[in-house]
Amino acid sequence: MAFPVTLNGRTYTLTDFEGTNYVDGLPDAFEDFVTQAGDIYNSTSTTSNSIGTGSKTFTVEANKPYQAGTPLRIADAAAPSTNFLDTVVTSYSGTTLVVNSIGYGGSGTKTSWTVNIGGAKTVDGTLGLSQGGTGATDAAGARTNIDVYSKSEADTRYLNISGDSADISFGANMSFGDNNKAIFGAGNDLSIFHNGTTSLIEDNGTGGITLRSDIFTVQNAAGNETVAQFVQDGFVRLFHNNDPKLATTGTGATITGSLGIGTSSPASKMTIASDVNTDTRTFLVDNAHSGGSMYNAFGVYVGGTDRMVTLSADYGDSIMAFRTNGSEAMRLDASGELLVGKTADDQTTPGLVVGANGHTKIVRQSSTAYVNDVLQLNRLTSDGDILIFKKDNTEVGSVGASGDSIIVGTGSAAFKFNSTSTKIIPRGTSNSAQNGTIDLGDSTNKFKDFYLSESAFVGNISINSTTRVSVGYTHQIYANDTRTGSTSAVLGLRFGSTGTRRQINFMNPNGIVGRIQTSGTATSYVTSSDYRLKENVVDITDGIERVKQLSPKRFNFIADADLTVDGFIAHETQTVVPEAIDGVKDETHAVGNVIDAAGEIVETGIAEPEDLQEGHTWTATGSEPVYQGIDQSKIVPVLTAALKEAIAKIEALETRLTALEG
Repeated sequence: MAFPVTLNGRTYTLTDFEGTNYVDGLPDAFEDFVTQAGDIYNSTSTTSNSIGTGSKTFTVEANKPYQAGTPLRIADAAAPSTNFLDTVVTSYSGTTLVVNSIGYGGSGTKTSWTVNIGGAKTVDGTLGLSQGGTGATDAAGARTNIDVYSKSEADTRYLNISGDSADISFGANMSFGDNNKAIFGAGNDLSIFHNGTTSLIEDNGTGGITLRSDIFTVQNAAGNETVAQFVQDGFVRLFHNNDPKLATTGTGATITGSLGIGTSSPASKMTIASDVNTDTRTFLVDNAHSGGSMYNAFGVYVGGTDRMVTLSADYGDSIMAFRTNGSEAMRLDASGELLVGKTADDQTTPGLVVGANGHTKIVRQSSTAYVNDVLQLNRLTSDGDILIFKKDNTEVGSVGASGDSIIVGTGSAAFKFNSTSTKIIPRGTSNSAQNGTIDLGDSTNKFKDFYLSESAFVGNISINSTTRVSVGYTHQIYANDTRTGSTSAVLGLRFGSTGTRRQINFMNPNGIVGRIQTSGTATSYVTSSDYRLKENVVDITDGIERVKQLSPKRFNFIADADLTVDGFIAHETQTVVPEAIDGVKDETHAVGNVIDAAGEIVETGIAEPEDLQEGHTWTATGSEPVYQGIDQSKIVPVLTAALKEAIAKIEALETRLTALEG
């Protein structure tokens, strides 16, 4: 700043601020500055803007001394102390003012504003304040807002600014009341205060608290007893009654005296005392190493002298061994594998192996069969789970007890193995009844073979070793019927009566269209023929002509080369009696494979199914013949008509012959 300077009609020189003259000169200059600034920088605006940070544009009066970097407070005219923007001028031209809002109070969108010096800084480069001097209407108010007082105002508070760097110093103590804090950093990072009972240094910001000193000592309030000491490139010491007990060294740390855990009177260099045992040597670190690769690192003592268990370390094999009465009982190796009763993970030595990855192996040796179980799990008193299986912490199955039985499975799909009744029963894992609810396999995951020595029952269907398969009770169907000795059959149908009874009905949506029935000694194959089912009934008049078109043949089937039979060729007969023939000459159809969602083939060489399981697809791989068939009984009406025509002709000829002979 160049002197002299005129503020509010008063001229100041450098002398007014030198030495002790600042006591009166600085407050007067502040007062004149604020008064003059209030007149020069004051303006108003009716531009609509929202309260918040960022760039804002206002229309204001022209010819104001606004320059880039000028701090301004732009406040809501209706509530200036509540709704305001603390800004820095970005640009000013004519009546257009562009500012950058870096702080604000309140919220909402306002259309009536007052503009004044203030906001981000009130003394450029000298004293940074969040709201210094803003909103004041006179010099005294502005001075109060920034807490600057002169001695002439009979107040002990004053601001001492010395040097060109504008450092702030205090000529007396700075006092804070209880819970009044000295706050440092952006966002209250560090606070120092007294809460009425305790003095606190509170760190709430980024990072931690670092105390910097080559020698840092913690003492009591009287300053006559050291509690802790920290020395650069030296040691850290903790004291008891001004006597160092724990100290760091270049290779570790040392304890002066004994270390007791659970006891105030340790009996050795380190003693861990039990809460329930008066013996102070429950756990002892023994440093009596006399050489060799194996030595006792830890010892557990009972009664003060008897060493029961020792923990040894083997340098060569990098193991930790547990010994009882001089013999190794358990070891933990460098891979994290735990071995009990053995020294290597093998399949022959009795013992337990627990791997670091959770793998567990038990080898048990017994000279007597079925004696001394490899693993025994015993649930006491109540029924329930004995063993639970989980995948990714979700239960997938269990083994549990129910009375004298064991239940194995998952959820409602389980089996109960009864130890006394020699039965396996479907059950839920909670022993809930599951009658007729559990499947064995499904349409795409089938069992191969199922062997039984006696019977199997599915509803009214039984499978047994005598009649193989039977359906029903009094009236039965037998598959592989061997009950009749030399006249046994693949399929047997049995009706519980010797009267005329239907063995099989053939049905469609129109009702029964055919049947096979038996009497006491015979079987009838019956097809629908009731006149009430027919219409457009006429006599066959071309029987002989059609029979003449039939071409009976003798032949053998390719699959049965040694058997010659009489019959017809299907497609030749189809032109004469179409209803006797099924299929089309030389017909074929496509065959292929069914593939599941995983891309696995589940069925091969089948025609395209009408319905596919969800996720399955059918892909054609070739074709195969669709062979024609014949129902020779359908030719009988034509043969009968031809015979009747022939009989009529014979009778006519006989009549004529009789007349000629008479």
